[in-house]
Amino acid sequence: MRSPHAAPRRRTAGRDLHAPIRLPLTPPAAPPLPTKTSQGLRKPDPAAFRAALAHLGRAPAEVLLVDDRAVNVEAARALGMDGIVFAGAGPLAEALAARGLVL
Repeated sequence: MRSPHAAPRRRTAGRDLHAPIRLPLTPPAAPPLPTKTSQGLRKPDPAAFRAALAHLGRAPAEVLLVDDRAVNVEAARALGMDGIVFAGAGPLAEALAARGLVL
């Protein structure tokens, strides 16, 4: 329950600005990512992440990598991407919620 002293919730075009953002797992029109065999690149090579960013047309700050290997997440973070080490559905949901993202 919200505190009676809390600032009023702001709304824009009917959307509560404090509500979590709900995102699909992948953008509906996202092109398939290049594979390591087609590009000759593998994570955690920074060139692999740069190729994926270029393919998607996104800046590193716009991308979140979820991977089960910490070395891959660390490499993505070094390039300015956000990253979560996958350790199960529960921890992933918590990490996404902490970022304001809800599946």
